[in-house]
Amino acid sequence: MREMMSEFDLTLSNGETLRCWGYAGGNAFEYDGELGREKFAGGLREVVLKRAGSEESETLRNAVLDYCETREGVTYFSVRELGYEERKMEELRGNVEYIAMMTGVEL
Repeated sequence: MREMMSEFDLTLSNGETLRCWGYAGGNAFEYDGELGREKFAGGLREVVLKRAGSEESETLRNAVLDYCETREGVTYFSVRELGYEERKMEELRGNVEYIAMMTGVEL
């Protein structure tokens, strides 16, 4: 199956670089080894995807880790850019929680 995949370097905003396998134009990757969600903590503000051996890169801003699971020594994960509507909903949710806290309302 990997013969149809390409090697990528994913550079997280915390400076960590992961060499993994994925499909061009996709957001699902395989990493040889174990990774946990904590590896991505604080590193998804800006993620640079670069195909190994290429100078071209793609930058995901405000990325989210949709999926992360390790099976038989290989970690499968998916990273994508947070959409405009999702960012606005997070902002709205934060505002509602703040107002609730300031007014003593239990959510």
